[in-house]
Amino acid sequence: MKTYLLKAPHDFVDAGIPQGFMIQVISSSTGSVPDASEVRDILHRVGFSGRADHYASPDNWIVKERKRRE
Repeated sequence: MKTYLLKAPHDFVDAGIPQGFMIQVISSSTGSVPDASEVRDILHRVGFSGRADHYASPDNWIVKERKRRE
């Protein structure tokens, strides 16, 4: 499984997500970014309402994969 850090590039005003807000997503996705459903789950877990669902696509975020320490 891969771990990603997602950072909001600007304020998502209607969802209450401030610029620079970061979330960590542990993903089972085989692609280069996490699935939108995984991002949505994390947003709900940290307390954002359904309005944040509009920003669940990884395309809305600055995405960086965390490298594993060996």
